[in-house]
Amino acid sequence: MKFITRNIIELRLAMATQGHQDVRFYLNGIHFDFVKGLLTGTNGHIISRSPFDGTDCADMPQEIILDIDGTVSKKADYAVFEIDGDAGTVSLFQDGKEAFKVLPVKVIDGTYPDIERVLDPVGIGDVEVKKICFNVPYLTKVSQATGQPFAKLTFSDGENMGVDLHGLTKTTIRLMPARFRGELP
Repeated sequence: MKFITRNIIELRLAMATQGHQDVRFYLNGIHFDFVKGLLTGTNGHIISRSPFDGTDCADMPQEIILDIDGTVSKKADYAVFEIDGDAGTVSLFQDGKEAFKVLPVKVIDGTYPDIERVLDPVGIGDVEVKKICFNVPYLTKVSQATGQPFAKLTFSDGENMGVDLHGLTKTTIRLMPARFRGELP
């Protein structure tokens, strides 16, 4: 099975938000939904979901969860995934030249969680948010993945915070609140 994507920033965001060594093994990879055209990564605290432009993916299953071993470079123009059974590779290309980096990929056998209810909550109207705690290193990961030093934070409900990257990508990023014991300044 083989497919190509030009969504390098979105791929980097999904990898930045995926789980690592999580007991919920299906969160340790990024989810490609070929039917809906979506690329998703989450560790249960932060979610990244992007439109996905996978091409040449006619022989792919409806969805697949992949764990990429390594870092996808910002220099890449596109990535070519080649999957055979439960493993494969992703090759990174720049300017139509030969691949400048090849990373191993592992297929994760599992069912990815339905995150629609988190990204598109039903029945929640406007809520005034007076104070919210969140894990700042997650925003640092988003900045590192995109190279974007600034982001607009939005509060669409009383429980989740959205991150707007000023039109850089059509990715939806949702950061869940953190529990904090003690007094905030």
